[in-house]
Amino acid sequence: RLRSYVYLERFTGGSWRRIGGVSTRANGTFRRLLKPSELGFRYRAVLPGPNVGTTLAPDAVSADVRSGR
Repeated sequence: RLRSYVYLERFTGGSWRRIGGVSTRANGTFRRLLKPSELGFRYRAVLPGPNVGTTLAPDAVSADVRSGR
């Protein structure tokens, strides 16, 4: 079974900064609690392609999500 990870980023100081990553569940969903120092107003998730063998798969980036904070 191929393991997938999603990396979470927040927009701060005019650029995207990685705040951490987490493995996805079998159905593709994920969950991660944020520390107070990681809170912001805009977030995105990056899911790198599997890149297995000689096949390079594209990465996926979610749309910019604004928090209700």
